[in-house]
Amino acid sequence: GPHTSQRMKGFNEIISKHPNFKIVAEQPAGWVRAQGLSVTENMFTAHPDIEVLVALYDEMALGGLQALKAKGLNGKVAIVGYENMKEANDAILTGDFAATVDTGAKEEGRNIIRAVDEFLMKGHPLPKKIF
Repeated sequence: GPHTSQRMKGFNEIISKHPNFKIVAEQPAGWVRAQGLSVTENMFTAHPDIEVLVALYDEMALGGLQALKAKGLNGKVAIVGYENMKEANDAILTGDFAATVDTGAKEEGRNIIRAVDEFLMKGHPLPKKIF
């Protein structure tokens, strides 16, 4: 879908500027934890020396973490997720994740509620675009 192609495009653009990084494997994991786990197992079977695991969504990254814990590799592989879900944020605090991307979902939700309040409750006009 559009999320996958946009996120991959951005990721590949940045990686291409850093020749010290090499992508050794890339597989879809259906945006779910269970597939993130099995894809990670497959990747590490084929490439046991992977140093960084990047997922386009925290659920897939958390599945990857489960696979790495089972192999005793958590803490040895830098895991990067995307969304800043609470569980991913907690994983950063414990050292299991290196990072996650905060997409601003909470602020987006607040802005929706504010817009509904301004328009429906107060009758104020709204800008054409709201984050």
